[in-house]
Amino acid sequence: MRILIFLISYIPALSTAQTAFNGTYEGFYNNDNMVMTLSSEGNNTVVGDMKDSQQKYDIEATTNGNAIRGTAHEPTLGITFNFEGVLKGSELPLNFTLTANGQTANIAIKFTKKQAQNRSSAATTTPPQYSKPQLPSGATNDPNLVGKWTKNESYNSGYGDNAMSGSFSQSMVFFADGSVSDGGSRAGISGSNYSGSSQGGSQALPNVLWYNIDNQLYIQATDKGKAQTVHLGRYYIENGKLLITGTNGQKLFLTKQ
Repeated sequence: MRILIFLISYIPALSTAQTAFNGTYEGFYNNDNMVMTLSSEGNNTVVGDMKDSQQKYDIEATTNGNAIRGTAHEPTLGITFNFEGVLKGSELPLNFTLTANGQTANIAIKFTKKQAQNRSSAATTTPPQYSKPQLPSGATNDPNLVGKWTKNESYNSGYGDNAMSGSFSQSMVFFADGSVSDGGSRAGISGSNYSGSSQGGSQALPNVLWYNIDNQLYIQATDKGKAQTVHLGRYYIENGKLLITGTNGQKLFLTKQ
């Protein structure tokens, strides 16, 4: 994982700084094109959205000169990244941070502000292709891990006419070839005179692999030919139940579907 430290720079005209981020930015991550649109709301506040081929994130941020800091929230899966960066001309490199299950991941994406250009002079580029990285010695794909695993949560509160119950589930799929898929999510809520539910679709994870070395589970993501690995922890399987104990001692319990 990479952590980038930026030197914050300032420009003399405050009014220019407040609108400097306005526009559409294009980036590339995990063999996927990304588009981010930002607009100023005054008082050093910037809002917008960021999209890749599968998901859309709502952007809320504040600026200080050419520096920006904020959050990117995906409402369906409830994922929130923190990000920060510094605008340098038309270049906006951002560092995104996500903490989940006691693990922290850092993702660096370089965005470039889209400039108006004539169609005749527009350049067509093809993302570079990279070979699949080699797994470390001793890595295997335990067949007992292959399948769809789901984390279920439920809660109840109140009683009688004020009773309320809710449930939430998230899933992931380990394939036999080492690839990984987001198995989707589902949420529901009900009370004495109401009910509702929502469901997120299954999302494929390009350039992401899983493997194990003995009873240790790892996820490997590849960006521009460079592999980054997260050690999820020690796993134990019994009767369709999967327990993952993170390196910090935090436990994650899943059930096979």
